[in-house]
Amino acid sequence: TALSTMMQHQSEKPPSLKEATLGKEFSFEIETIISRLLEKEPEKRYQSLKVLARDLSLLQQGASNQSLTFTPTNQHNQELPKQKISYIFTLCACLATMLITGLIVWFVKDYIDNCVLNQKLAAALETFKNKEVVFDNFGSSDTVQSSTLVDGQGRKWRRIFFEKVLGFYNIVGSNKIEKASGIINIPFEKSIHLRLKDPDCVSNPKFFNQFQPGDITELSLGGDVGVDDSSLKSLPHLSQLTYLNLVGNEVSDASIPIINQLPLLQSFYADKSQISVKGILSLKRLKHIEEIGLGKLHSISPILKELTPNIMHVLNIDMCDITVDDIKTIAHMKNLQELSLYRDHAVTDETFKLLLPLKNLERLDLGRTGMTAASIDTLKKFPKLKHIQLLTNQWKTDDIVRCRQELNIQCDTYISEADEFTGESKEEIERQARNLGATN
Repeated sequence: TALSTMMQHQSEKPPSLKEATLGKEFSFEIETIISRLLEKEPEKRYQSLKVLARDLSLLQQGASNQSLTFTPTNQHNQELPKQKISYIFTLCACLATMLITGLIVWFVKDYIDNCVLNQKLAAALETFKNKEVVFDNFGSSDTVQSSTLVDGQGRKWRRIFFEKVLGFYNIVGSNKIEKASGIINIPFEKSIHLRLKDPDCVSNPKFFNQFQPGDITELSLGGDVGVDDSSLKSLPHLSQLTYLNLVGNEVSDASIPIINQLPLLQSFYADKSQISVKGILSLKRLKHIEEIGLGKLHSISPILKELTPNIMHVLNIDMCDITVDDIKTIAHMKNLQELSLYRDHAVTDETFKLLLPLKNLERLDLGRTGMTAASIDTLKKFPKLKHIQLLTNQWKTDDIVRCRQELNIQCDTYISEADEFTGESKEEIERQARNLGATN
């Protein structure tokens, strides 16, 4: 308050510290220092903090009025240029040191951050830079969003977001089945096999437009979902689809023109659907089909003859009432690996021998056929056979044990006649059942 009063005074001679504080006594040394600080003439003030610090230090050490000798003003003026140069050099040195230190810290931190970022990108794909988003929104709700992403290392990924559980999926080439829920990231060169289980999805005729064309290359539409011809209207959007399973659905011949727009189709399962023999024969890709399911379709001889024998790998003809001539036609499919003949009564111990040319056969479903344990010796002649399925009421327990021991293969039995093939490989059905049991 005293200093404020003194500084506000406008006379030639400012009041003393005693006058400004209304009579409070101060030492001569303090009054001298304060007066010099408040000199109106700039040249009479302290010219450097160094001199002020010296005087204050002497005062703190208890120097008397006699020993306290203030530096003359003109000496301040002489020392000032040298001091300024010294301060400038010191300041520059400090700034240079700080700059170099900062650069070192920045480079080290940047290197560490890049290492950590690369680890996160490789392990969890948590940091992406959007390069392209291909997503068309249709329908009343966004059940799926799909985009293409590029990570910090330049690798492309497919990111698919499922708003809710729509079924199950696996990356094509992998047997690991997971829930189709939340966000999934897969390498761009990969695709998924989607097993759709949500009825709301198939009620949206533009559902498949929510994906990118290459997201799904294998699609299974379970018979309990309610798929009909209207459900497949946007199916051609999945232009890279190679596998289509319509087992047990209400899909009819009306969907064949839509299916014919799939340029890469190789596997087609229409078991227990409404598609007729005529519909199958009108498939543009029939000559390129490698897997086909025709369960419960009768008089399939024209279809079997149209198939290209040397590219067939899987043939499911359950309950098709095939003939002996059909068995002979099948015998020309030398690369066949899976054959399901469930409830095809034309297959007996004798007619089964007609299939011996199928040296690449690995899996057989012989449930409810006319075969008996007398065919064990015939089964031994299939060098690659790994798995067969039988019905317990046709084969005695001892015969089944003998079959397992002598053939050294997996031999499964149906528990009841109600067990029927669903159009996918038995191994896949068992795998799905295990996953469904684990997640429900």
